[in-house]
Amino acid sequence: MSANAVPNKYEKKDKYVTRLMKHFREVDRIMITLVDNVRSLQFQKIRAMLRGKAEIVMGKNSLMKRAVRLLIKSEGRSDLNALLPYLKRNVGIVFVYDTFSLREVKKIFENETVGAPAKAGQTAQCDVVLPAGPTGLEPTMTSFLQAVGISSKIVKSQIDIVSDTVLFRKGERVGASAAMLCLKMKIMPFKYGLEPVICYEDRSLFDPSVLDITEDAIFARFSDAVNTVASISLAAGYPTAASVPHSFNNAFKNVLAVAVATEYSFPAAEEIKKLLSDPDALAKLQAAAATAAPAGAKAAEKKEVKKEEKKEEEEAADFGGGNLFGGGDGEDW
Repeated sequence: MSANAVPNKYEKKDKYVTRLMKHFREVDRIMITLVDNVRSLQFQKIRAMLRGKAEIVMGKNSLMKRAVRLLIKSEGRSDLNALLPYLKRNVGIVFVYDTFSLREVKKIFENETVGAPAKAGQTAQCDVVLPAGPTGLEPTMTSFLQAVGISSKIVKSQIDIVSDTVLFRKGERVGASAAMLCLKMKIMPFKYGLEPVICYEDRSLFDPSVLDITEDAIFARFSDAVNTVASISLAAGYPTAASVPHSFNNAFKNVLAVAVATEYSFPAAEEIKKLLSDPDALAKLQAAAATAAPAGAKAAEKKEVKKEEKKEEEEAADFGGGNLFGGGDGEDW
């Protein structure tokens, strides 16, 4: 083929498959995302935001599957076999580089969703409920609302809906009348953007909802599990790594109680015995502990009050030093 020759469709397909295989070899974080109803300008904006961090590869599903199958056959990448069932409908493959994460990509997709009107014949993404109250529609639309099955009345030259009415529910087909009513009332019930379908990282496949789990949530769940294990172990009298610290603590309390009740003593008990033998010192300690918490709360409250006062002073300054009409404090009107 000459230098100026235009490559035919088979050569283009081969180049696409080769490029896709290269991405699969070099990148280990992958997200398959649905791109239905995404506008071209919206898609270009997302591509620009991901430049240098991730790359979205679009193409025919058959060519995507071909690239995956070639890798499975030639390089033994059997882990990619799990991606094949998700390469259907209008999807793209997002290859995330090492400098970025799947969680950050998902966050960008969520932030770049746009509202869209309901169209006749499409499947509803969510329930759409028309709330009771004024609609802003002219009285001439009364017959239209009646045809749709919505109870209404005329108040002050506009139509009011009598009670909350479900226009359509999630999963239902949007009717022509419902779509027209949403358009008349300027309701944008649906949102469109890149929707993650499945994620792949370290040769493992998982649902995109996993990306919403934070480290704090994991730590809280782990702490709850440890506490549960410790409780069961203590109740059953079976020592485990989770219950041993509690067992030692309980044993120390028992020994300390014996030392306080008898003449037996040890270094750690001496301070407690000394404190118990001096009622005045014990009362002072208890009083200090009782006032410590309220004092901290009052300090926090005073801090908040100071912030509010400062904010009020700044707002007053914006109106010309407190004069309602913007003059100085010493000006006469």
